[in-house]
Amino acid sequence: MVTGSVLLLGGARSGKSSFAVEVARRHDGPVTVVATATALDDDMAARIARHRDERPDWPTIEEPCDLTAAVDATDPASLVLVDCLTVWVSNLMWRGDDEDTIHAHAGELARLVADRRAPTILISNEVGMGVH
Repeated sequence: MVTGSVLLLGGARSGKSSFAVEVARRHDGPVTVVATATALDDDMAARIARHRDERPDWPTIEEPCDLTAAVDATDPASLVLVDCLTVWVSNLMWRGDDEDTIHAHAGELARLVADRRAPTILISNEVGMGVH
């Protein structure tokens, strides 16, 4: 059983999302997924579809940029599975946010996650591992 916050790191396409789903299935309570990816091409659309198919029928919030608001909007008793921080930061960069703004958003998210009573699983790529 997960308590507190968990940061799940691994190489791109290493099975992090599947592993996180298996961990979340063991949670004795509600689970909410916050997904940051958008289907910008066929490959990403296929990955998103595969991830949706792997998950039980959990509520899912699809939010590419305002991650803090999305997590804050979840049921306070729900385990929140955030997939993924790497894509979120990329979305912020694509939007034009500068480094200081991204750091501020990350700090807001970290404070929110630290204050949650229910568990949070955050997925992120380990830069330099996996597909290059």
